[in-house]
Amino acid sequence: MTRPVRPDLRSTWAKIMRAKDHRDQLERRIADAFQQGSGDLPIAVGKYDPDTGCHVFRITYVPASLPVLLQDVQLTMGDIAHNLRAALDHLAYQLALAEARRANVRLSADELGRIYFPIHTRGIGGRPNVGWQNREQTYLARFGAANLAVIKRYQPYRRWTRRTDSWSGRYQHQLTLLRDLSNRDKHRLLPVIAAIPNSFRWYTPPGVLLDFWSHDCASPLADRVKLGAEVMRQRFVGPGTAEVDVRAEVPPLISLPKRGDVVGEMDRVAAFVVRIVREFGPEP
Repeated sequence: MTRPVRPDLRSTWAKIMRAKDHRDQLERRIADAFQQGSGDLPIAVGKYDPDTGCHVFRITYVPASLPVLLQDVQLTMGDIAHNLRAALDHLAYQLALAEARRANVRLSADELGRIYFPIHTRGIGGRPNVGWQNREQTYLARFGAANLAVIKRYQPYRRWTRRTDSWSGRYQHQLTLLRDLSNRDKHRLLPVIAAIPNSFRWYTPPGVLLDFWSHDCASPLADRVKLGAEVMRQRFVGPGTAEVDVRAEVPPLISLPKRGDVVGEMDRVAAFVVRIVREFGPEP
C-alpha cells in the first residue's frame, strides 16, 4: 500500500500569518481613529422637537480624515483577502504536489499553473452543483480521494441552506465571502462604509440629563454617516431642556454594506480558512 505524502504547508501558514498582520494593523488603525477625545470624529447635534418632545440628532460635521480612513481600510482588507485566498491556493498546490509524488507522476508546467483551491457556491440541499460535477474527476486526479473529500466537505454549496457559524447579521458562507472580496479586489476597491453605530458619546449642558426610562423616541435612522443624516432620537429632562442643543460624537462602525464590522467579518473568514488548513497539518 502506498503511504500518503504529507504536504509542505510552510508557505500556506506564512500567508495566513501575513493576513493576521494586516488584520491587526486594520484593528489598530480603526481604534486609533475613533478613540475618545481624538477631536476628529463625526459630530451630531440634537435639537428639541416640540411635536415629539425628543431631541433629534443629525450629523453636522464629518471629518476630512474619514474618507482617507475608509480608503486605508479598503486597501488593508484587500491585503487580508488576498493573503487568505492565496493561503488556500498554496494549500491546493502542495496537495497536488503531494498527490503527484504519491502516484509517481510528473506534473507539467501548464498543469502546475492551473492549480487552485476550488470554491463552488451554488447547490440545492447540499447536493453537488453542475460546476463541481463537471470538474470532480479533474479534482480527484489532482488532489487524490482523501484530500478531495476534505475539500468537498468545506464547499459553500454543502451548507447553502444553513449557516455554519453564530455570527450576527446577514449571513454569507465564509468561502463565498472570501471569493467575492478577492475577486472584487483584483479590479476595484472593496465596498466599505462608515455605518451608524449602536452607541454614541453625547455631552449634555449642566442640569440636562438623559431620560433612561423613556422609550418613545424611536424612529427610522440613516444607516451611514453623512451630513444631515438622522442618527438618533433621545428624550432629555431638566430645566431648560427644550431650549438647549445636545452635542454627540458619533464614532462610526466601519463595515461592509449590510454586514458586521470589517475586522469581525475578516476574523470570521480567517477562522474558517485556518480550520480547513488544519485538516492537512498544524501550524509550524
